[in-house]
Amino acid sequence: MIALVALAVSACFCHGSAEVIREWKGTKGVTIRASFVSVKEEYVYLKLESGQEVQALIKNLCSEDQAYIIEKAYEARDIEVTYAKESSGFYKESGVSSAALSRDMITFRIIEQQLDGSFKTTGDSRWLLKTIEFVEKEMVAVNKAMAGERLVSEGKFVLINYSVENDSPIPATPPPPLLVDQRDRKYLPLDNYRSAPFIPKGALQPEQDVIQPGFKKQFCSVYEVPLTCEAEALEVFPTQVPGFSVRRFEVVGKRVNLKLTAVKAEVAEDKPLPVVAEPANFNVFMKCIRLGQGGNTTGYYYDYNKKRSLAYGVELRTTSGSSEKLTVKAYFIGQISGGKDVVADKQQMDLEVMPGRIERLSLQSAEISQNYYYFYRGSSSTRTSAKLAGVIIQVWQGNEVLAGYSSLSQWNKHIKSTEIIDELGELRHSQFD
Repeated sequence: MIALVALAVSACFCHGSAEVIREWKGTKGVTIRASFVSVKEEYVYLKLESGQEVQALIKNLCSEDQAYIIEKAYEARDIEVTYAKESSGFYKESGVSSAALSRDMITFRIIEQQLDGSFKTTGDSRWLLKTIEFVEKEMVAVNKAMAGERLVSEGKFVLINYSVENDSPIPATPPPPLLVDQRDRKYLPLDNYRSAPFIPKGALQPEQDVIQPGFKKQFCSVYEVPLTCEAEALEVFPTQVPGFSVRRFEVVGKRVNLKLTAVKAEVAEDKPLPVVAEPANFNVFMKCIRLGQGGNTTGYYYDYNKKRSLAYGVELRTTSGSSEKLTVKAYFIGQISGGKDVVADKQQMDLEVMPGRIERLSLQSAEISQNYYYFYRGSSSTRTSAKLAGVIIQVWQGNEVLAGYSSLSQWNKHIKSTEIIDELGELRHSQFD
């Protein structure tokens, strides 16, 4: 059952703004009509149509409700992404930025080499996704001057509205975003001539309209996709990336995930829950943030004297009534030839987490030079070069992994693994070097 408990709602972490009445369903089939108020740890706080405020254990709700809670409680972030121009002439991200979701602001910065050989970081643009709309089979023109115009497809159309702010010192023309589906297929928007009659009033079109420095404009892109296509992500690019580069798919953009992942629904016990439920086992909550990177990060990709180190901050707290000695392990991941991810360095720290306290620590990798290492997996080894890309952080209690974090979503499958080095392999200098 949902196990609702009436209470006076106190200070909570995340709050909803609009009181939208909807139906909430428990894993045992019990339903209520209420609006979202806030979420705190494992509880969601709701307001019934009568005005009474109640709480429910999140894991007792169906998966759709859990996804709705995550959507409502998510706090948008400003994610900075730095791009550098490679010797090939194409732009590529320098360092590793956090994974982005649809509400996050993407702030691009560009590293440019100056005439004296030095490097300077300048502003580029800020991108924010606004709305997504799906239209099956046929679209009708919204431009009154083109009334009667229709666009027909065997699939469906996707209209994505977004804002772009010019953060550079010169006029800029945004390159078109790419739409990415559930099979990782990428779609370019329709050309501006075909899509113009169907663009909402006041919206501009990429590759056509210019943004002056310091201004923010609203844009709309129209995509034609198969009926089975599910929009998973949008890939956006700095305004200094030429449009022809994007069309040839030779520049990697910043991927913005369109869906918030819901936590797995669990079957709850069929009995009421108290207002405060003390967990039977020790539990820990972890928050990780990238503190920065060091070393020489401005050399060319094949400059083997180039060095890089990464530092991450970790916050730990527990809602259990007892303290516990834990170990925090950080596996710093490097990329070798062929784009393979391997463990380039490992750091760990022991600490004691006590109730009512937040424990903070920082973990920094050794400087990984982009010269030759030996990649070990089992008894075999290969001579290769490495490039530091990010981190996997785990909290251990004895031989068990309690919590995990990864700076790139492609490593999420490893965050609870107890055999990361065996799964990925590791880099080591040979004793004969």
